[in-house]
Amino acid sequence: MTLSRLGEFGIIERIKNVQINQSSDIHISIGDDAAVYKINSRKWSVITTDALVEGVHFDLSYTPVHSVGWKLMAINISDIAAMGGIPRNAVVSIALTKSWSAKKVDLLARGIADCCKQYSCDLIGGDTVSSVSNVFLSATVTGEVEPKCCIQRSGAKTGDLICVTGVLGRARAGLDILSSSQRKSRGEKAVNHFLYPKPRVREAQILAKEVGINAMIDISDGLASEIHHICSSSKKGCIIYGNKIPAAKELEILSYKEKKPLFFYAMKSGEEYELLFTISENNFEKLKKNKIFKNNLISVIGKISNKEDGMQLLDDDKKMSLPTSGWDHFKKNQ
Repeated sequence: MTLSRLGEFGIIERIKNVQINQSSDIHISIGDDAAVYKINSRKWSVITTDALVEGVHFDLSYTPVHSVGWKLMAINISDIAAMGGIPRNAVVSIALTKSWSAKKVDLLARGIADCCKQYSCDLIGGDTVSSVSNVFLSATVTGEVEPKCCIQRSGAKTGDLICVTGVLGRARAGLDILSSSQRKSRGEKAVNHFLYPKPRVREAQILAKEVGINAMIDISDGLASEIHHICSSSKKGCIIYGNKIPAAKELEILSYKEKKPLFFYAMKSGEEYELLFTISENNFEKLKKNKIFKNNLISVIGKISNKEDGMQLLDDDKKMSLPTSGWDHFKKNQ
């Protein structure tokens, strides 16, 4: 079977089938946003790693080098946040082509440092090597989480409300603007959102520690994909209300042009780094009273149901199967 048929998550499943966990201190292993292992009864350690590859994740013809450094850290910090954790330390490995200038290296380092500073994460080491063709960057970030605040994808309960932070689709719009001849000034907010994602560390902490939620994941591969992850891990179904998905206004041109609803693009937009979570109705009332979540920061987009009900999308009173498509490195993406 080729990788294009197996897909990214098929590969992960095959790796999971041969994994060996010898330590009883491992609390969460392969299959969530980050791994968690027990240090003591008061603090657990969270660890995650992610990579960026030139030509796959970024194109230097329209992406500032500083942004690449920022995003390398942001995508890892977002994974720590999605577990209810706080980022602490990072190590970075970079493979650069010999054609790179010292100025580019400085810009990359500054992007990494600026994001680390923003989220109080210390860069403590790494590795540098040469690359024959494309640039390859990888970061590993460690953090801490209180046991009671450790949130997994697998905790959703029947009757939970399904919620997201922010608006979705801005990253897709930003990428479209950057990679085309559109005037960047017409979509500056979307462009900045794509180039400089802002992990929801503070919001995730409040959700996990003060409000009480049951499952959470960050939106890196697209809302549709992440909902499937939560439902699959939790062995649940869901109903998603298309008209409740908070779609970015910047998608309106694309929606008009291709004659598809705004939420269609909002569901498929990756690299949003917003939070998708499930919460009981009682705790949602508590959430509404928290001042940080006022001003429409949270949207209720659906409800968790029993597994046998399947994963459904409601659009104009018509029910259909929830699309599974999101970003997959080894399959064709839209």
